Amino acid sequence: MHSRTLFALALIGLALIRTAVAADDPIASLRQIMRDNSNLEDQAIALLGGTFQPDKAIAAMQKLQANFTLLPTVVPAGGATGASSPTVLAISANVDGFKQLAAIMVQRAAAAEAAAPNGQRAFAQAFLTADNTCTECHKTYDRH
Repeated sequence: MHSRTLFALALIGLALIRTAVAADDPIASLRQIMRDNSNLEDQAIALLGGTFQPDKAIAAMQKLQANFTLLPTVVPAGGATGASSPTVLAISANVDGFKQLAAIMVQRAAAAEAAAPNGQRAFAQAFLTADNTCTECHKTYDRH
């Protein structure tokens, strides 16, 4: 089996585990996924400013795709209770809009993954488009 296929299957397995955990504490899961996304963004930006390694870029984009596929499933719909933050409440009040941005991010991370074998410049262009989606989402929902 190709290493990229094995990696993708591992990510799916991780997503399934996270979904089970998310059922117990969706807010903690949401926060953990977003921290992970921030780390992946940092990794991608480091690749843009240094020695470009397509395999690392591909792995980061695959993980972002898995995270943004999972993310909408952990958001409590229709408002949350308990330890909800203003951001979680804003997201849960407009889950459909959040899901739409997450789907766009999945598509754009896939485009960045596909661009990575074509070199640093191609990856940079595609990744920055994906990163703009993150910025748009934070402007819309981040209430901290």
